[in-house]
Amino acid sequence: MEKIRIGRISKVNRDTGMVAVSFVDENLSTTGMIPYLTHGGEWFDLKIGTEVLVIFLKTQAVAMGTYWNEENSPNVDKTCGWRKEISKKARMEYDSSKNELVIHAPSIVLEGNGKRIRLDQIETAE
Repeated sequence: MEKIRIGRISKVNRDTGMVAVSFVDENLSTTGMIPYLTHGGEWFDLKIGTEVLVIFLKTQAVAMGTYWNEENSPNVDKTCGWRKEISKKARMEYDSSKNELVIHAPSIVLEGNGKRIRLDQIETAE
């Protein structure tokens, strides 16, 4: 039978991108390792305990990912057209009112063509 359920990640295999999910409503029953939807091929560190939506198909289950709710709401300015939380201290935002991409992080490094520079190494004109 096909159905959709909410559970919490209980195990993560970072090599395969698969997770096990536990369901509180069924005495902590847990899936085997199931695929986690890639969201466009983007990788991010899946945390044990994160609440996820799981869809059960006839032949397999797939963890669809997290979702916004009262306990997990987006921290986004109204002008933000796009935001990517990388960690508690790092994020990228696109401000659609300024047509500007902003990168927030304790340290930012640009790398290309065999060269590398940290943002704090760039001198500013006074």
